[in-house]
Amino acid sequence: MTEEFRTLRTLVETKEREAKDARSKLDWAITRCQHDFAASKYDPIIHPGGYSEGDPVGTMGVDWRGPTSWPERREPQWSRECKICGKVEYTTQSEEDTSARRPKF
Repeated sequence: MTEEFRTLRTLVETKEREAKDARSKLDWAITRCQHDFAASKYDPIIHPGGYSEGDPVGTMGVDWRGPTSWPERREPQWSRECKICGKVEYTTQSEEDTSARRPKF
């Protein structure tokens, strides 16, 4: 192995180790944070609609599929972010309220 490649490999290993250490420190700090979450926001999961032309003409048999389409579907989801550490939590659960739907974390 040439010196150039040896140097690059050493640099990559050093940076990967530093990134792993930084991730570990961040995870530890997030678990110790006294979270102060901002107001939740509605952030739905969008499943896009689509269209399929089906099987080509001439391939008709017992299991032939014709053209089909399906509408866009939205799954309710809410998110909130900690003002201190930036942790984001998501939930799809909600409580029925007489005035509005509220996210349940």
